[in-house]
Amino acid sequence: MPGCLRLVQLLFMASLLVAFISSAVIFGFDVDFFRNGPSHLHSIIVSAGVEYKDVDSAKLLQAIHEASSNVWIHMPLYVIGCICVVIMIMCFIGGFGSILLCYTLLAGYVIIKFVALVGLAFAVLWIFGNNLKESKAEKFLMEKMSEYGDNTFSYIIDFVQSDLHCCGLRSASDWDEITSPLYPLSCCPVPPSEKDVNCSEEVCLPCFGDRTFEKPCLTAFRQEMFDSSSWIGFVGSGLLAIIIIVVFNFFLALYLCLVARKKREKEQRSHGEKSCPWATRNDLELL
Repeated sequence: MPGCLRLVQLLFMASLLVAFISSAVIFGFDVDFFRNGPSHLHSIIVSAGVEYKDVDSAKLLQAIHEASSNVWIHMPLYVIGCICVVIMIMCFIGGFGSILLCYTLLAGYVIIKFVALVGLAFAVLWIFGNNLKESKAEKFLMEKMSEYGDNTFSYIIDFVQSDLHCCGLRSASDWDEITSPLYPLSCCPVPPSEKDVNCSEEVCLPCFGDRTFEKPCLTAFRQEMFDSSSWIGFVGSGLLAIIIIVVFNFFLALYLCLVARKKREKEQRSHGEKSCPWATRNDLELL
């Protein structure tokens, strides 16, 4: 039993260490964005050698500036920052509870972890089950699509559609009242002869309805969630790894919590026997 307990403690501490380091890194990027601004993020992207088709460095910087001033970008960053702080605090609580085998700390950790698991389950169900119909997210996306070509958010639309081989949010018809009869070039596959060309409406073949991708982007996003060859798959794999670590950590914490409870009850009985040697067996059972 002591050997098994020690192994569980080591595994639990290792999972806490992974969670703490991951949260600290994400929180650092979050703070860095708010402190140094979009220009610093732009310099990191450029220095990393990431190539952005059809977009030069100046347009990329303008796109980042526009995105950073949007409330839909700021709110998730604030939420992510707060979540990272909570996770780091919980790591300390869980760590001390594991080392001391303190039932109070571990019980609190398990309760909060259970709430987090329920929230994570709802988030996963929302990602795969919600069709965004008549939601604020849909209104925001449709508004940006209606402004296609007039703002730098158009690049994000082109990047998603060309990378996921999709067109429109729910179907290509989402573009009918915006760019009809033509569709954005990113809605159509690029012929081999044009793959090395910096496409524009004057250079590449125009994108008509008979050439558009059949798959809507909402469906493509969900289908590519665990495809390692796409950036969406990278995000999905990261989400899956987080879920596995959280579940694994929860059961380790639950085991340690039960051990700590048994230890506390044993100490209470021992304390009662020492302080009341004349107590009857029934009295001791009530303690």
